[in-house]
Amino acid sequence: MRRTPVSCSKTKRRRLRSLGYTQLGSCFAMYILTEYLDGAMAQAVYDKLDDGTYGGRIPACPGVVAFAASLGECSEDLRSTLEDWVLLGMKLAHALPVIAGIDLNREPVHEPVDTL
Repeated sequence: MRRTPVSCSKTKRRRLRSLGYTQLGSCFAMYILTEYLDGAMAQAVYDKLDDGTYGGRIPACPGVVAFAASLGECSEDLRSTLEDWVLLGMKLAHALPVIAGIDLNREPVHEPVDTL
């Protein structure tokens, strides 16, 4: 998977780890799929339903919906549903929406081994 490098300092290390970044030597990187999921979750829309429960959806991702007793549970369920939706879409070669500038539909670019 492609990684996006992020500059780091000692004061930011704990914060970066809490955001899902992985330490690579003296720097941090976040995997592109994590960035995609985070971008999609930032677009989530939640509603409090008449019975006091919550419903959530991601408009850019048709069919990605979740319902739960609390807003926190709804958000967790929505992310889980989104993860499954993305992985199944990739496996079945469905067109996925471009989110946060990330296009998961592109063919991977293979670099020559000597670039390592």
